[in-house]
Amino acid sequence: MSVQQVKHETSASELAVWVEYLKREQRTKLTREKLDYYLAQVACETRRSYVKEPSKVKLKDFLLDFEPKQQKKLTREERTKVAKNFWFSALGLDQSGKQVQAGE
Repeated sequence: MSVQQVKHETSASELAVWVEYLKREQRTKLTREKLDYYLAQVACETRRSYVKEPSKVKLKDFLLDFEPKQQKKLTREERTKVAKNFWFSALGLDQSGKQVQAGE
């Protein structure tokens, strides 16, 4: 599917929902999966092939840690503004609460 098709078929409210979903996904703690260990093993063995002391190269050195960023605490007004922006766009409304036309 081309970018133009996606732009044509995705509404602003759908986009807002996806953006919020992706933000929440980023905030969650990521865990390592089996694939992470496989890829780390490949990188580790590759590295061992050209170092002077291969026994010093450890698998744990190639496992990435994904730490979520610390977010600042929002004030009540800031949380309200974020919630309003989300719901207005999800419902197809502009900031004044009026219905947004499809072409706008």
